Amino acid sequence: CAATCNVPAEPADLFQEAYVLLRVARDLHFYDIARNVLVKCRLLAEKQGLTESAAVRLDGIDIGLRLAEVDRSNLVATRQLLDASLQHCMRVIEEEDELFIPASNFFQIAGIYQRHGGVLQPSEQEFLDQLLQKFDAASAEFLRTISMPFPDVKDVLALNNRTEAARNSEDAPSDNIPVTVAAQRLLLPQTEEVQPAHALIAIEVLAERAIELPSGTKPLDIHWPAEYVRQLSLSGVSVLMLAMDEADGLVAVIAEAGDIRTHRASKGTLSFRQRLTAWSEKYPYRYGLIDRKEGNNEFYNTMAEFDIPMPQSDKVLVIAQPVLAQIPYNLVVVENNLAGSSKAIAVIPSLTWFVAARQCARRPDTRLMAWISVPSDPEQFKTLDMVHQRLLPIFQEYEIQVDNSRRIPADMQGSR
Repeated sequence: CAATCNVPAEPADLFQEAYVLLRVARDLHFYDIARNVLVKCRLLAEKQGLTESAAVRLDGIDIGLRLAEVDRSNLVATRQLLDASLQHCMRVIEEEDELFIPASNFFQIAGIYQRHGGVLQPSEQEFLDQLLQKFDAASAEFLRTISMPFPDVKDVLALNNRTEAARNSEDAPSDNIPVTVAAQRLLLPQTEEVQPAHALIAIEVLAERAIELPSGTKPLDIHWPAEYVRQLSLSGVSVLMLAMDEADGLVAVIAEAGDIRTHRASKGTLSFRQRLTAWSEKYPYRYGLIDRKEGNNEFYNTMAEFDIPMPQSDKVLVIAQPVLAQIPYNLVVVENNLAGSSKAIAVIPSLTWFVAARQCARRPDTRLMAWISVPSDPEQFKTLDMVHQRLLPIFQEYEIQVDNSRRIPADMQGSR
């Protein structure tokens, strides 16, 4: 707004406005804009003769931008960034300025460098240890976690259970950051593939966490998820759990007939996240608009982008990281057929939620209801019409009330 006003402005005012724009652009990941504004901020700072503290803060933002864009597998580039970040932390300490963000950058860069084969010098490791002592226990734990090249499953569990204990506090969203970082790194490919039981822990931690659970929910332990999905699979319900690792690759764990195995999606020219992002620009919304005359090829061709395993059994329970919940798992292509044509597939938020839901008392409302919006014009026969037509015998057999209106029904609350 200040930039659009046709009035004289002092360099000091322009610097403040530019600095706000710089931080906004950075936080929105508009890195090219942020870099351009950063140059202007430096010029305005020189004109104003601002203190060393202002220059240090601008250098900190520069390091943050470089961290966001660096090729993490390029050891030369990360080594240079590590050196710059270390020097920046030392300047911040000299200025007695806010240290947490510079330290966070330094710890992240150190973790990236080590994860790709770099070795820290003894003096750098000593500096990391010294930095930890400048923060409270929670902040130090955060920094330690984001610097771990490959966290142990016990670290992930400890962080998760500590966060769950304080999930109703105002700091809960930020507390989840180190848990998420640790869980995604636990799923990264290593010399030895991650154990299925450990991958289950990581995926359960990355699953939907916004839904309030009943009080008294037990904290995760290292054995429970694997044992629980094994028992479910022996009862005839196979389990498919999915999440993405820190490198945006898809990792799945399949529990079937008592056996638990890990599956890592094949690598392509694009990461799984990149393929998902491109697909989600049109789908799954577009699937509801496909006309009968267009045939089914679009379902097959677009879902072929994803290497998603599917258990062979006819009952499948899916738990997916929230970003993966948008995938219609009934449309996963299995041996040239859509999985939903031969399997009953249910998607649930998390194993923890599933156990809690099964323990809740049933509501007295016994109505069985479903909603499938279909147009009144029979000429407009599209995907939802086809779904409704195919499911109609099931609805009739089990006396399920079906609402075909164009709006979300208002009377479904409490029904089954």
